[in-house]
Amino acid sequence: ESFLLRPLPLRSVVATTAAATLTLGLLSAPPAWAETDPHSPAERTVPVPETWEPGEVNTDPVGEDPPDQAWQPRTGEQDDGARSPDLSCSTGGENLGLAEWYPMQRHQISDRLDVDINLESGNAVIRHRDLTVAGTGLDLALNSVYNSRDLNLKWKQSAGRDIGLKFESDRVAFHGPTGSCDEFTENENGGWDAPSGLNATLTELDNGHWALTYTRGEFEDQVWHFNANGWAITHADRNGNTNDLRYTTGGDLAAITD
Repeated sequence: ESFLLRPLPLRSVVATTAAATLTLGLLSAPPAWAETDPHSPAERTVPVPETWEPGEVNTDPVGEDPPDQAWQPRTGEQDDGARSPDLSCSTGGENLGLAEWYPMQRHQISDRLDVDINLESGNAVIRHRDLTVAGTGLDLALNSVYNSRDLNLKWKQSAGRDIGLKFESDRVAFHGPTGSCDEFTENENGGWDAPSGLNATLTELDNGHWALTYTRGEFEDQVWHFNANGWAITHADRNGNTNDLRYTTGGDLAAITD
């Protein structure tokens, strides 16, 4: 059996030879990396980051003791005529703030916002949790509190300037952290009787300071300490863990330390 070899056209031989030459050239040619090539590995250097070191932290608390003057509740746009001149807690007869015996209906708007409606007076209490820090004993909590039927100042803070004792001739008015106001009256033994429904005691200490101790409810066994002028200075739990309040020269809350 024999085979006949047919000659290839000249142009096919030339094309095949050129393709083979180009392939061998690509395989054997050195990389075309010029010094000015923007894609050159020489230009792909990562800068070494500078070493960061934390600075010194100033742990000295700001603020100072409260002003050396009698504590007074803040007033808003309306003047003091909205309050009775004799009764510090007189705001038109409504029960402001929150208390266990108030007929309240609660609506939770979010994880930081609650609305409580007093079904007797119609007062709406809005509480917004501005800051919450868990503590070893007593948590630090700062709330903004709104009372719709407060005739003087509707928005207040749950600590600092809006918490205090106002001294009358035969009574002491306690302005609490939810905007409530409760009056302790002096008894024949020189002590102080709590108003009906308030589960707390008020005691004047030997150094002239005052201690208000909750006996039941949300703040059970917690103690608010006030100086002789009625300013809130510490908030403590049953184990003596305290949050100390510090103020600006104008009486605003500057810092809370534990």
